[in-house]
Amino acid sequence: MLDGSITTSTQHGYYPVYLFREDFSGVYLSLNQGVTDVRRRFGVDAPTALKTQANTYRKQLGEIPQRFSELEIDLRAREGSKLSPDYESGNVCACFYTRHNLPPEHDLLSDLVLMLEVYDALQGREEIAVGNTAEEDEVDNPNFDGEENLKRFRYHKRLERNAKLVAKVKQLQGYRCGACGLVFAEMYPGISNNHYIECHHLVPISELKGKRVTLDAAKDFAVLCANCHRMIHRFESPHDIAAFKLTFALNYCCSERK
Repeated sequence: MLDGSITTSTQHGYYPVYLFREDFSGVYLSLNQGVTDVRRRFGVDAPTALKTQANTYRKQLGEIPQRFSELEIDLRAREGSKLSPDYESGNVCACFYTRHNLPPEHDLLSDLVLMLEVYDALQGREEIAVGNTAEEDEVDNPNFDGEENLKRFRYHKRLERNAKLVAKVKQLQGYRCGACGLVFAEMYPGISNNHYIECHHLVPISELKGKRVTLDAAKDFAVLCANCHRMIHRFESPHDIAAFKLTFALNYCCSERK
């Protein structure tokens, strides 16, 4: 199960996953990591890298629900198995179901919902740990007035920081600010380059509740300079680039007259 703002591939990032033992004696519901990219980067040291990262995730989570107390999993890997040992190393937390004693469907669904809550909690705490500014934006912005609204705002900001999405948006929309027209390479020749611009998600926060957002890099995002991006999040309609541009132009003209 992939949150698109965290990863769009099972080969990297982290996500909840059902992992079956190779002898089919049982199955784990595990918060685990994509192992393919780690194997490319670390080679034979991939298990160590995965274990280290799993431990970091546990520390970021803090208290893990007792239901997911399985920190070491055993996938009963056959000799020569390639992926199972790495998934064992990549496990953050898990619960185990035996083949002959599966719980009722209601309990399985309850565990899944709880795991998705842990998944969401890790993302929020990872953002804080790496020094992202979502919390600063929340405090600074007068438009956010409740826990649910803040949660959606965090999701909105995660979309803007998704590396693959940002690259796609820049590829399609270029590097000129969609509000003020600034191009950093023109403003700061010799210092900046044509690849610096920020990505702004246009779907209103109110529409994010309870929905899986299908993202279109050409229609659902705008490219903005750092100043406009910061200010549009304080604007009464942060999804309306046209209104923001008009307000910006009027304010600029009035200040020029003064």
